[in-house]
Amino acid sequence: MENIFQKEVITEGINLYLYQTKKYKTVSFRVFLYNKADEDITKTALIPFVLARGTENYRDNLTIRKNLANLYGAQLASGVTRRGDAILLDFRLEMVSPKFVKEKNYLAKGLDILKEVIFNPFTIDEGFNPLYVDGEKENIKNRILAVLNDKGRYAFERAIQLMCPNDPYRFFKYGKLEDLPQITPQNLYGKYKEIVENCPIDVFVVGDFEKEEIIKIIKGKFNYPRKELKVLAKPKRVEFLGYKEEVEEMEVNQGKLVMGLKTPITLEHPLYPALLMYNGILGAYPHSKLFKNVRENASLAYYTGSNLEGLKGLVFIFAGIEAKTFQQTIGIIKEQLEDLKKGNISEKEFQYTYLSLESSLLETYDEVGGQIGYFVDGNLVGKKMTIPDLIESLKKVNIEDVVEVAKSVELELIYFLKGKGGE
Repeated sequence: MENIFQKEVITEGINLYLYQTKKYKTVSFRVFLYNKADEDITKTALIPFVLARGTENYRDNLTIRKNLANLYGAQLASGVTRRGDAILLDFRLEMVSPKFVKEKNYLAKGLDILKEVIFNPFTIDEGFNPLYVDGEKENIKNRILAVLNDKGRYAFERAIQLMCPNDPYRFFKYGKLEDLPQITPQNLYGKYKEIVENCPIDVFVVGDFEKEEIIKIIKGKFNYPRKELKVLAKPKRVEFLGYKEEVEEMEVNQGKLVMGLKTPITLEHPLYPALLMYNGILGAYPHSKLFKNVRENASLAYYTGSNLEGLKGLVFIFAGIEAKTFQQTIGIIKEQLEDLKKGNISEKEFQYTYLSLESSLLETYDEVGGQIGYFVDGNLVGKKMTIPDLIESLKKVNIEDVVEVAKSVELELIYFLKGKGGE
């Protein structure tokens, strides 16, 4: 199937992707600035939040919101997204479809605000507004602390760091607390200029709109001068580093177990649909092996499951357990991994997994953000992909394919966060 997005080049390194559809009553605009995750990630994470605080022509967020409200309640948001080895500055503008609005140049007015936020920040003394920088540094600090307070999320991030010690994927998307004191309005603005002048930028438009009108507006407003364009490398799978166990103690009432596995199969691999099936049978759904055997049958876990990072070839198994059941839980989980390698998969497990995957993919296909996210992943690996094509590929997967995937998966890490003084 052809990609639903039609590509137009705005200028070198800035591309426009259009999806015309009458499915939605809004027009959605999404802008991504792609930067490699690196030691400057805390600065990168701050930038979209500082930009949304005010621009040269809309000096504060209240002014921005008032102008958006006058456009029939248009909504604008900014943030950061981690995709494989990249950290994406993410800007979203949602507007009522012009089919329901009589106002002339309605979309152009909304896009003018979006352009202002991204390309025309409020600056003072060759830096961002210090008040805005200080406020967003405090907000980023609170986002990072929220992970420390959410022990399940903390355990997951620690597992990533242990499995990817020299890989860009090790960086938490909001950065590090220890970086914040060194960030100033001036050096943060310098990082912003580096990104906006040199990094790839994609603009997505989804909804019912006049194609030529949108192309003209966006080419006029988003034709930002580039300098030395950076080429974003394809995400690399993380090499197997050898088996290890790590136990950490904190003030927790419930132990957090994370098991990390690696596979050479990633998003662009022909066996990727079988990897999705593998993860689904293992732990992604209530009918999966982990839920049935660890939680229901053995009553060892408060929760359990698995998830997949397809761009990096990583599979994570997680469970909330008592410290005293650690070894027993590990044993039963390893039995499930062995069962998959041996092809001990029931027809019910296989069919339920396919139906669950199909349902979740169709739901993603109906969501603007889901379609854009899947397309972005395809762009990152240099492969044209559509959700309908993936569903068709899933239909062709058999148990032998899942067994082949299972044999490629290697257990690298067992990480356990337990309460202080626990058994």
